[in-house]
Amino acid sequence: MQAWKIFKTGVPPGIPKKSPGNQPIVISTASYEGRPPDNARKLVTWLGQFKGTDKLEVDKFAVFCVGNSNWTSTFHRIPKFLDENIASLGATRLLEAGYMDVKTDLVGAWEDWTERLRETIGTLFGTTSMAVTSSISISVQSNEMIQILGGEQMTLGTMIANNALMGTEVGPAKKHMEVGLPEGAEFAAGDYLVVLPHDPEETVRQILNHFEFSETGVMSISGSRKKFLPKAPTTIGHFLSTVVELSTPMTKRQAEALMAYANPEMQSAIAELKEHAVYQRYLQQRYSIIDVVEYFQLNVPFSTYIDVLQPLTARQFSISSSPLCSSNRSSATGEDHAYIASITYNVFEAPAWSGRNTF
Repeated sequence: MQAWKIFKTGVPPGIPKKSPGNQPIVISTASYEGRPPDNARKLVTWLGQFKGTDKLEVDKFAVFCVGNSNWTSTFHRIPKFLDENIASLGATRLLEAGYMDVKTDLVGAWEDWTERLRETIGTLFGTTSMAVTSSISISVQSNEMIQILGGEQMTLGTMIANNALMGTEVGPAKKHMEVGLPEGAEFAAGDYLVVLPHDPEETVRQILNHFEFSETGVMSISGSRKKFLPKAPTTIGHFLSTVVELSTPMTKRQAEALMAYANPEMQSAIAELKEHAVYQRYLQQRYSIIDVVEYFQLNVPFSTYIDVLQPLTARQFSISSSPLCSSNRSSATGEDHAYIASITYNVFEAPAWSGRNTF
């Protein structure tokens, strides 16, 4: 859970019992298997204790809901609870709650809702403009001595085994991976193993070919406030493989950013992307940004392409092994210690729904 305005008044984080002035409170949160995030447990419990005519002395608030519609019984349960209870205790909504379904458009709903939020807060406080602007520029040069710059220090496990459980005779192929945890690391039932992915090599090659770059070329980024973009010179191949999402479906906001680069023959065709039904078709077929750029023959600069990409996010997998199983424990130091975690997963490989490349 994230709260944009926190007051320390002796009550759970996120909601003050008494808000100074008319400063609004904005909360964005998800449900984790129907329960609140760790840093929202006290808040949810605290709100549930109000009874009868109890009121919060909070003027205005807004809630943004994050969830995955695959989990039908718990979809948006916690954010809806917060939105309904805070309103019932006397607070006024700045604007209606925003809803994101990460199964479809990962960032479109967030971008639209935060834009309306900025406009609402700007009107409330008499601010003429709260627009967020960015002026990004990129220079690319050849690299005679290749140096892949590492990221921040992380605690890494060691892959012990990655075995095929079954082929594609019935559904997708299935694999079982075992990871040796670093010394001192433990896990409990319900924990996740975080996997740092790489973008598909085929997609990276597609982008390099489109912009006529070599993967060993070095790029430098300036003029951007996006924290995930590297500040130091980075090889283009490494950047495309490990920093940004290349294959996620294009959002409506990204489509609008690309429209300015359509040639006259394609202007009317790409303008149709603004129509909900047309955009939904491209979204359902999972057209990526590079798919749209090439399909509509858009003359998009590399800097603009980079600026509309989202950061490459880590993937969380439920651990499928038990920390109580003796085969997953070692007593070399005289004490039992959980040291092997496994994940069991499907491997999807099929023609992409967009008809371009392989998913």
